[in-house]
Amino acid sequence: MPNPTTPRHEAALAEATQRLEDSELRYRIIADHSPDWEYWLGPDQRYIYVSPACEAISGYPPEAFLRDAHLFCNLLHADDHVAWHAHLEHAEPDDHHTHGNLLLRLIARDGQVKWLEHQCGPVFHAGDFLGRRGVNRDVTRRVQAEAEARHASRLLITLSEVNQCITREQNETTLIERICRIAVETGGLKACQVALRDEDGGAFRCHAWAGPGEVRPDDWLPALEGDQVVLPMGARQRLSEPSALASAAPRAHGIGAVIHYPLLREGQILGLIGFFADSLENLRQDVLDLLREMAGDLSFALEGFRHRRQEFEARYKLADREAYLRTMMQTLPLGIGVIVGRVFSEVNQGVCRMLGYSAEALLGQSTRMVYADDAEYQRVGREKYADLVRTGRIAIETRWRRQDGEIIDVNLISSAFDAGDLNKGVVFAVEDISQRKRADAALSKARQQLELAIEAADLGIYDYDLRSSQITLNERYLGMLGYAPGELDFTQTLWLSMIHPDDLPVVSATLLEDPSLPLAGVELEYRMRHKSGAWVWLLDRAKGFSDAPDGGLTRVVGTHMDLTARKQTEERLDFLSHYDTLTHLPNRDLLRDRLEHALQRVRREGEQLAVLMIDLDRFKTINESLGHSAGDQLLKVLASRMQRQMRGGDTLARVGGDEFILLLENDASALSASQVARKWQALCAQPVKLGDSELAVTASIGISLFPEDGDSADDLLRHADAALYRAKGQGRNTYQFYEQQMTAGAFEHLLLENALRGAVSRDELRVHYQPQIDFISGELSGVEALVRWRHPELGLIAPSRFIPLAEEAGIIGAIGEWVLRAACRQMVAWDKAGLHVPCVAVNLSVRQIERATLVPMVAEVLAASGLAGSRLELEVTESMIMRDTDQTLAILRELRELGVKLAIDDFGTGYSSLSYLKRLPMHRLKIDQSFVRDIGHDSNGEAIVRAIIALGRGLGLEIVAEGVELRDQADFLRDAACDIGQGYLYSRPIEASEILRQWAVVSPPP
Repeated sequence: MPNPTTPRHEAALAEATQRLEDSELRYRIIADHSPDWEYWLGPDQRYIYVSPACEAISGYPPEAFLRDAHLFCNLLHADDHVAWHAHLEHAEPDDHHTHGNLLLRLIARDGQVKWLEHQCGPVFHAGDFLGRRGVNRDVTRRVQAEAEARHASRLLITLSEVNQCITREQNETTLIERICRIAVETGGLKACQVALRDEDGGAFRCHAWAGPGEVRPDDWLPALEGDQVVLPMGARQRLSEPSALASAAPRAHGIGAVIHYPLLREGQILGLIGFFADSLENLRQDVLDLLREMAGDLSFALEGFRHRRQEFEARYKLADREAYLRTMMQTLPLGIGVIVGRVFSEVNQGVCRMLGYSAEALLGQSTRMVYADDAEYQRVGREKYADLVRTGRIAIETRWRRQDGEIIDVNLISSAFDAGDLNKGVVFAVEDISQRKRADAALSKARQQLELAIEAADLGIYDYDLRSSQITLNERYLGMLGYAPGELDFTQTLWLSMIHPDDLPVVSATLLEDPSLPLAGVELEYRMRHKSGAWVWLLDRAKGFSDAPDGGLTRVVGTHMDLTARKQTEERLDFLSHYDTLTHLPNRDLLRDRLEHALQRVRREGEQLAVLMIDLDRFKTINESLGHSAGDQLLKVLASRMQRQMRGGDTLARVGGDEFILLLENDASALSASQVARKWQALCAQPVKLGDSELAVTASIGISLFPEDGDSADDLLRHADAALYRAKGQGRNTYQFYEQQMTAGAFEHLLLENALRGAVSRDELRVHYQPQIDFISGELSGVEALVRWRHPELGLIAPSRFIPLAEEAGIIGAIGEWVLRAACRQMVAWDKAGLHVPCVAVNLSVRQIERATLVPMVAEVLAASGLAGSRLELEVTESMIMRDTDQTLAILRELRELGVKLAIDDFGTGYSSLSYLKRLPMHRLKIDQSFVRDIGHDSNGEAIVRAIIALGRGLGLEIVAEGVELRDQADFLRDAACDIGQGYLYSRPIEASEILRQWAVVSPPP
């Protein structure tokens, strides 16, 4: 068939191809050189094209976005994620509309926050959706410019409102309060406070406050020390300079910075205005300029108020004076009035307030109405008027009755207009002295209480009159020294002779040589000889007085307190702080102090020293088996042995339960240190008689040398500890010198322990499950829950490595509880998924079964998960249940009451008592895999397996064989009447999802 292609067609095709290439080239050039970040997102939501401008904006090249379709979303500010996802939800493939002007914040690679204006739209060709094309424009500068414009506008508005307020407001207090509110509500500050001085120019008082409602203004009152402002929370700042606030109290209210400006009046500081912001960055220079102008405007306004007030006072001075004279009688605190013929003729408000009557109720009434009773009325009349006739004036104390019936004490002073004619009237002044009377009574009571307090406080009191040389003592003073009253003729000479010679110089210098010291008051401690000859510690508090014209000391009064018991206690506390109470050896603090001094000496003299860290092997077993009292006695005996073998100048310290440190200072070497280590190991190995028992212990020793192994006390102690760790790891009863790799191993051990402590919270632990198979039916009879640790850097860590570490670190209980909860929840999850697993087995650690909280914890886990107790099996080892048989038996019985099944794990590897074993409330017995491995190779091993199965059958227990790996082993166990098998023959420990996948179909219904 002839080719339809003609030269004309070929030319047209080439021309079209060239036009397409030119079009693509033009678009690529435009997009690649555009400052905007352009992209094409395909229908599969992955980028087909990203322009190079993305790197200038985000710091990431186009390839990063082509590889990771979610990178753009991950770089967005957390507060913009909701808006972005809402935008994506509206951008459906059938949406033909362009979505634009979405303002987003992006965290660039260098940490900068950039504002992007996002626009995008769909791409269609021939009706097919080809994705979305979009552009991201960097509008950071525009956003910042808009923010600056708003900021400048706010400053102008704030200043305008302040000026308008100053112009219009005529009340000083209202003006100050409004300016504080403007600073917060318009100026955007967190708080504003105006504090003015008291009238006497002393402390500041809050005059106005605007800020968080839960803040009390008085808690933020400033004080002024020179040119520094001191806030109650302890912050200090220079006046008119901003500073950050670091304490928790202001930050709890969103306040992070403050600046105070002075409010001036005639050049003197009248008060302070404080502006509080959320951060120091918000107190920019333009803001500070505004705040400074506000403070200046307020000072000017206050000065204006003062001038207007002075003008007002000058204008109405005469009227004020006249009003004062008119009202003086009414405003005096004393009651003043006139009586004519014992009838009230005139009274002021003081009388009315005192008696509770109005003036109208008193005027024209007999004075009898105000007296307590007739007898008092007659007594005053009799005494008062007789003296008035004689002298024209009388002062008398009497009792009046108020309108409400209260009796008050008053001091009544009366003067007659004319002593010769009392009918002309009598002027009286009366003062309520009830409070003074009560105060006198209280003072008298206080004196009595003081005397009782002095007696109760067990104080000795002395009074020394220097002019007469007379010394007066109370009985307690003499009793402190063992003397009875009158037994001593006490003089200054005798007193000085009784003071301890070492204390006499300071006593003389303080009390006798410089009179200014007693006049100011002194306090000192010294010793005086008791009548028995012992020394008594006394606290002397003395105060001198002077009534001489030259101001010289004329009298000293003081108290003595017996400090002897306290001093003895302090000595005991000093011993306890530096020595071990059990062995009386130096403790860790004293050892460190001596080690520091020793290092200074050997550095100076160019010598060596050695640190030996000694740890008794398996000391915990002695404590647990014989009791702590036996362990303490053993430590005392060994410490005494070691002390007798020490060289002069060396230090032996007890720094832990069974840990000692020996410091060898006398130019120690590796040879001498090893000799001492061997000698001390021999000392420890000598038998010790403890009651009816005789013990011999061994010791592990770690040695570090100066200067080879460290130049500081911390290095030497840490390296000796690392060497000790190596010695214990090599079988104990040996000594090791420090080597550099030991520290690395200890450090790795510490890192692993620290990582394990947070493994639960970081969700690094996993539970795998190993199926348990019924030998007869071949069905799934249960699973064993086994914990696994997947470290983010070290990968999967074997249980044999981290389980002992967890037990050593004391966190095995927390891990065990987590495994128990996870396993119970998983059983319920399998039920909901349609897989019924009859039972899950979880191992218990020694620490878990020793805790009283085990049973309540198991009950709570079952209740929380909803799993029946009969579907949970807890496994304990032989050695575990034999540690404390009575306590263990009680705990196991309580667990069984919860319905929980119990199993003995690793049976045959411990040292069980068969008589005790029959008392245990167990359901299962698990044959250790070490015996299963012997099947087919060792007839003795096979005989042991048959014996264990027979023993379990006889006790009514279900038998489980662990470590079944071969079909021959399974056949042997089935023929020997073993019930259940577990091992690699059936499955390795696998994840829960694999259990569901493998057994969901074949598992029988519940």
